[in-house]
Amino acid sequence: MLCSALKILVGDLYWKVGRFVKTLLHSFPFLQNLGIHGLVKDGSG
Repeated sequence: MLCSALKILVGDLYWKVGRFVKTLLHSFPFLQNLGIHGLVKDGSG
C-alpha cells in the first residue's frame, strides 16, 4: 500500500516537473537551442 502511494506521488511529481519544463521551454525558445549539450559544456567549464 505504501509502495503504490509512493508510486502515485512520484508519478504526480514527475508529471508536474515535466509540464513545468515544457512550459519553460515554450516560454524561452533559446533554452531549446542551447539544449543539454550547452548546459553540460558550461558545467564542465
